[in-house]
Amino acid sequence: MGTKFKIINKKNIYDGFFKMHEVTLKYQKYDGSWTNNIKRELFGGAQVSAVLPYDPIKKEIVLIQQFRPGTISKNFDHYLNEIVAGIIDKGEDPESAAVRECLEETGCKVKKLIPIQGYFPAPGSSESFYYLYLGEVETFKGSRIMGMENENEDIFSITANIPTSNGDVIKSWELNKKDNNLFLIYNFNWKKSNLGSLRLHPITFFPKIFRNDNFKVKCANGGIIKEEFLLGQKDVDHGNNVSLMVSSNQGLSLTDGEVIFSDKEKQLKVGFQPKISPFMGMVTNKKVDNKFFTRLSLSAQEIDDTAKKKIIDLQCKIKIIVEEI
Repeated sequence: MGTKFKIINKKNIYDGFFKMHEVTLKYQKYDGSWTNNIKRELFGGAQVSAVLPYDPIKKEIVLIQQFRPGTISKNFDHYLNEIVAGIIDKGEDPESAAVRECLEETGCKVKKLIPIQGYFPAPGSSESFYYLYLGEVETFKGSRIMGMENENEDIFSITANIPTSNGDVIKSWELNKKDNNLFLIYNFNWKKSNLGSLRLHPITFFPKIFRNDNFKVKCANGGIIKEEFLLGQKDVDHGNNVSLMVSSNQGLSLTDGEVIFSDKEKQLKVGFQPKISPFMGMVTNKKVDNKFFTRLSLSAQEIDDTAKKKIIDLQCKIKIIVEEI
């Protein structure tokens, strides 16, 4: 295939963490004629190896999570789940880079590397080219904080596979050391239909963590504006069964995907993406041995006399932040 473009001029206009070039070119159209001169800015061409770590024995994959500055313009979770990827060093081949990056970012040694494809991830704005591989590894249990310190990588992961009678639940915890944000990730792989309530991630508060005289919960309870509810020393039990056929008739709607517990000094935020996992908040605040026992659970399913069995297909990511006011 002959060259069907001509570069008129190419110059470097920025040289920082990324390089950027200004290119003037023209290309041949399908009718054989040529376009006018076109000026474009292009990011410099990083060559990248990417690998999906996979354990063929356990049938598990490994994903990493890290902060990405390209997300800051959106009201979205800025810590993204990703496969392993990194820039190929000078003099290094793509296969060696994939093996190295997998070890650096996950701690897993690649036993076998299988090429998937090569591709341009953003050809309209970048000269980068990616080499994508499947890497056979042995997955791990427990927690790991990985990444290269000199590259400001800060990746923590812990995974547990929980077998149930309906199928497996994969539960992961991820922590960012710099701002102490904690993420909890659930993946349900249930093959059998389920009838019953499903409440995830109970958070139990230490009795002295909040001042009872100003202890409150804030959330968008069915609307778009957050409402405040004083808990203090009130007796609340959203999760209390109404009968054998009705699991609960109370709860917080959490329409914006966030609930906040606070007093005058500090607050704890629990957030999720309501379009992906529309949870209801279930709060317990009860006096036990002269101290108040407080717990939050996120309900994915409740039952009443009209409920029918269904297969649970749920993936969710829950973010927890503790901060001073």
